[in-house]
Amino acid sequence: HIAGFSFGGLIALEMAYQMQAMGARPGKITLIDTAAPHLFRSIIHHVSWRISLERSVQHLFRSFCIMTGIRIPPSQRNLYILHSFADAANSYYPSTPEHPVHFSLIRSMHSVADEPDLGWSKVEHYFPEVHHIEGDHRSIVREYSCVKQYAAILTGSNRDFRAGVV
Repeated sequence: HIAGFSFGGLIALEMAYQMQAMGARPGKITLIDTAAPHLFRSIIHHVSWRISLERSVQHLFRSFCIMTGIRIPPSQRNLYILHSFADAANSYYPSTPEHPVHFSLIRSMHSVADEPDLGWSKVEHYFPEVHHIEGDHRSIVREYSCVKQYAAILTGSNRDFRAGVV
């Protein structure tokens, strides 16, 4: 089975495609709050001004830390990772599979995107089964109640949770 959160969902989908191309058959494919590539690029574009500003501030902060001998806190390293994701997402286009790709899409109820399936209906050959869970993009991986919801979907035991299939 393969699952990925946010940009990691695009990586999981590509991994599944490459496995199939090599003759292997992946199990269940699950994307957690992962927008389709065209929508992902649009979201990244909307936040890119913020990333540029934060990157400049972080550069100044890192320079200050280096000059004064202060260790750069791990929380300040995240922007570099986000910028790398943005670069990769901007150049990623999913492969066109020979057969339809069916996968689970776990979507946060308070997503930044208005599209119910996060744009996947506009990508030929890709067919998500959409599950909604409480929370937003960050809380679904940080808050225990949200993690329980998508864990139940991943394991197929969602009878006691407020997760629903659309």
